[in-house]
Amino acid sequence: MKLTDTLRKRKRPLIALGIWILFLIILAGVGWGVVQIGAIALLLATVLGTGCYAVFRIMYTIS
Repeated sequence: MKLTDTLRKRKRPLIALGIWILFLIILAGVGWGVVQIGAIALLLATVLGTGCYAVFRIMYTIS
């Protein structure tokens, strides 16, 4: 299975992830105090987790 096939099958989760990241960016920009810190922490965790998962899937697909 190629990576492009995997991305075609998983279009809805990618759209949901994009909306989630956009929401966190807006919340981090507009929020204040604890809300802003929490949004930035969640944004970092989401981006790092997604990046690690993407690298794992690419390595799994290659091997």
